[in-house]
Amino acid sequence: MHSIHARSYCKNFFGNVVPHIQVSRQTGMVTIWKYIPIIGVKRKTIVKPFSEFIPYLHHLVTPTGTGAGWNVILAHKDSRRISFGAIGMANPKSRGDALAFWDFLQRYMDVEQPLPDSPIFETVRHLDPTTKAYDEKVGRPAKYWKRMTKAQIDRRSNEMAMYIERLANGEDLRPFEFDYEAMLTPHEQKQRKRAKKNSLIL
Repeated sequence: MHSIHARSYCKNFFGNVVPHIQVSRQTGMVTIWKYIPIIGVKRKTIVKPFSEFIPYLHHLVTPTGTGAGWNVILAHKDSRRISFGAIGMANPKSRGDALAFWDFLQRYMDVEQPLPDSPIFETVRHLDPTTKAYDEKVGRPAKYWKRMTKAQIDRRSNEMAMYIERLANGEDLRPFEFDYEAMLTPHEQKQRKRAKKNSLIL
């Protein structure tokens, strides 16, 4: 049985900006490597459970007092010196973006929930048991994002951004819905209809 580990695609998830951090869905641990400044020699390795980190929403401001975006800082419960933030992993431009990043990170680390439906996880969703079972249940195409045109991706991204802002403004909304059927091939559509028909007969 395959399992997900952040190391395998850590570069895609976190980027090269923060190569000293690893957040593992498989182990539930956060690993932070400390380096000696300028020299770059590894000084020590800190490993802590993700559940022990407390999130703080931070509004960034410039020296002149104008807004410069947002950040989510996760500090360890026993020491704020053990911490990491959204900057480098994401670029929250609004309060809604920052809250969405925190929700994204929580879902990524919760093995009882499927992986967030994001293009960066599409090629590994089948390796995670919870995600694989969920995708089969809802009929998610394995290449949901890959089959989209750029215009479709842009439209979906805008819809998600508007949904996030409405949530951040306090609206009580239903969970965001992905139109999986729209990305099914004609053959997959026939298979789904046949499966539904057989289930009704049984």
